[in-house]
Amino acid sequence: MRYISPQAEVASSAYIGANVRIYGPTTIGEHCVVEDFVIIGKPDMYALAELRNSGRHVRLKDYDAACRRNTIIGPGCVLGTGTHIFSGTTLGTGVEAEDYTRIGWDARIGANTRIMYRAQVYVGVQIGASCRIAGYIADYTVIEDRVAFFGNAIHDYPHRTSTYEYRPSPHICADSIVAFGAQIIGGVRIGEGAYVGANSIVTCDVPDHTVVVNVNQHFPKEQWLGKLGKFDA
Repeated sequence: MRYISPQAEVASSAYIGANVRIYGPTTIGEHCVVEDFVIIGKPDMYALAELRNSGRHVRLKDYDAACRRNTIIGPGCVLGTGTHIFSGTTLGTGVEAEDYTRIGWDARIGANTRIMYRAQVYVGVQIGASCRIAGYIADYTVIEDRVAFFGNAIHDYPHRTSTYEYRPSPHICADSIVAFGAQIIGGVRIGEGAYVGANSIVTCDVPDHTVVVNVNQHFPKEQWLGKLGKFDA
């Protein structure tokens, strides 16, 4: 069953697939493609806690009313099957979210960025334009323009309750590449044009135009003898 909130505005040229749920004050731009089983405008955990603690039987209209943040899906976006987008998120023009991706509340995704299959983007993440994003992106991570990111951007967890307290988030600068399986841990800065090798572990800042391999091993690009991939936006 398809559900489109009475608060939502869906462009007449947008394609909306089967069993799609669009909640709250959501805007779907011109020529968007929303494939089957997509959910847009899901309420955040605070709104859900409010519903859970209300003591009343929750109906669809209550759930819909809990989605108070404006969710914006820009023109020409493609949302693959099973994608979940939480309330308050903005997708720029031409963003593609491949099948079964998750984008948390209050995220900002720049124009022509592709969020790849089953990627997880969490709360308040900012991603620039013309990026390619896979893997796991922790809360409030910043990824600038033209980044290829295929690893995990995660917080440090000094004790088991850290999930519910603020921890510094990674910052990935423009034109950098983070290869498959790399772990970027804590509030580190990956410099402009840097290259983080596959399966590397990074726990300290990386200067601009630097290659990182293994555990925090840094090499200026001009001194690196290995072969580097290329990313053209």
